[in-house]
Amino acid sequence: MFRLLSKQVLKPMGVCHHPPQLHYLTRSISTTPTETVIYNKLCCLMEGQERLRNEIETRLDRIESFQERLGNEMETKFHRVDEKFERAEGRIETLHEKLGY
Repeated sequence: MFRLLSKQVLKPMGVCHHPPQLHYLTRSISTTPTETVIYNKLCCLMEGQERLRNEIETRLDRIESFQERLGNEMETKFHRVDEKFERAEGRIETLHEKLGY
């Protein structure tokens, strides 16, 4: 009495489901690209390469700035450690003087 169609809907037996006709959507495809098509593709390719080049340059700039910042941070940490060692050596010398060594 009913049948199951591709849309998963029960339809009466006498109703046939046909996909819409798409003959009005056809178009001709040229097999040889024109100069404007080639020019447009080359322009798109050049824009893509330029965009990629700019992205790489910005990433390299970020890496360089990060390396510089990391180097400065490490330099300040080494400087702090040197100051701590100097203070510790000063304390040791004062203790030696107090004890008479």
